[in-house]
Amino acid sequence: MENLEIILSLAATALTCLLTTLTLLIRLFAVLKKKRVAEDFIKVEALLLPFIEEAEAFTRFSGAEKKAYVLMRIAEVTFKQRIKLSTDEIGKKIDELVNLTRKVNVFSNERALAPLSRKNNKELASLN
Repeated sequence: MENLEIILSLAATALTCLLTTLTLLIRLFAVLKKKRVAEDFIKVEALLLPFIEEAEAFTRFSGAEKKAYVLMRIAEVTFKQRIKLSTDEIGKKIDELVNLTRKVNVFSNERALAPLSRKNNKELASLN
């Protein structure tokens, strides 16, 4: 009877340790996968800006065609480096970057033009 209690106690302890280890390993692999995806996305983000700048040089193409060009170039790079990312995620990031540059450029242009308009107003007032 005592041997049975000892065996059951050891079996329960071993089962608990096994389940804890499996849970830990499953979570570890999930975190490592997320880390790899995040690192891949960071690599792709670093490549996006030069490709977007390159696409902006094409003045005769529409925004959708420029986006398709950038997606094509990123697809080439991700294929060569064996990076698996969805084109939807990359497309969203391209849209975010383009919208950000539009906002920054509008703000920069307004700030650059503001001193000129004040100066022009003073010059015009002095002429009268």
